[in-house]
Amino acid sequence: AWVSAERIGIDRLRDTGAHQLDLYGASLENALGKYEYLPGVVALRRDVVALARNAGLPGLQETVNLYLAEVNAKARSSVLYVLDTSGLTVASSNWNEEASFVGMNLGFRPYVRDALDRGSGRFYGIGTTSGKAGFYYSEAIRDHDVVVGVAVVKVSLDHVEEAWSGGEDLALVVD
Repeated sequence: AWVSAERIGIDRLRDTGAHQLDLYGASLENALGKYEYLPGVVALRRDVVALARNAGLPGLQETVNLYLAEVNAKARSSVLYVLDTSGLTVASSNWNEEASFVGMNLGFRPYVRDALDRGSGRFYGIGTTSGKAGFYYSEAIRDHDVVVGVAVVKVSLDHVEEAWSGGEDLALVVD
């Protein structure tokens, strides 16, 4: 009887744990999934393509900075930015902040390399400027099938961590 009761108890714990993991996974996918499209949409805008191709065009950087700031505010993402093919940030939604990404070379970041090499990328890591963790989605910016840059969105997972911290369980997310 004791062995059967133990087995039943372990099976119930396993089922409960599996269900809880499914809920955590679904909430994380939901929190991230709503931002995945942003770099692709940014990459379609003509002035973004023009800036990625030629960052020296007068007035274009300001126009794209303002566009990115507006989209970022509406989407409630952490930061939205555009890089040229060398990895130099040519425009960013945080262009007017002390920790602006504009002028930084982020070509070494895996999500940038992936977008340039494969068309898109995703990465979870610590921001080089902010020091804060985030999830990055990237998409190649193309001009007539030629890659001219990369559009990136950084998503903070603070709200997910806050929601999970109210529970009794400890959760760790790994790739």
